[in-house]
Amino acid sequence: MECQIPWFKNGLIRWAIDHYHVNMSEAKREGAEEYRHFNDFFTRSLKEGARPLPEDPEMIVSPADGVISQIGDIKNGRIFQAKGHDYSLVELLGGDLELGQEFMGGKFATIYLSPKDYHGEASQSVELSRGDELGRFKLGSTAIVLFGKDQIEWLENWQPGLSIKMGVALARVDAPDIK
Repeated sequence: MECQIPWFKNGLIRWAIDHYHVNMSEAKREGAEEYRHFNDFFTRSLKEGARPLPEDPEMIVSPADGVISQIGDIKNGRIFQAKGHDYSLVELLGGDLELGQEFMGGKFATIYLSPKDYHGEASQSVELSRGDELGRFKLGSTAIVLFGKDQIEWLENWQPGLSIKMGVALARVDAPDIK
């Protein structure tokens, strides 16, 4: 995925663009030859303004493009994923029981990202504002967003199987101290 041989990496990138119907008009670099390797393409930057955020600061926005694979409540410290499988919230948080307590009884959404979807770039910054880029995903991307109890309310239209874009309103703040 980090091969830099021009004929190979350009062919692979062009295949992915065609196969996954990637909208390259949103990318800062629109041509396959502008990327060092496939992973560089996979973690491509968006053009400024490609994902405008809702003006309402009470709206929680999607962190990435993708398909909502699951969305719902965190019940008994478990997050339901698919086909009857659920996962421990604490395990997903690297075994951090104290951090896990912050999300008990809260809500979650799992977003699957394919090669056509925008994936955030690695960043050293930990001070983020709404819509800021936190990171980018390489192959095998899934984003799970977590919220504590009584912090948000899902917008009623979101459900598993629906596509979403980074910056689109996913939920509304349900607690006055969260922004």
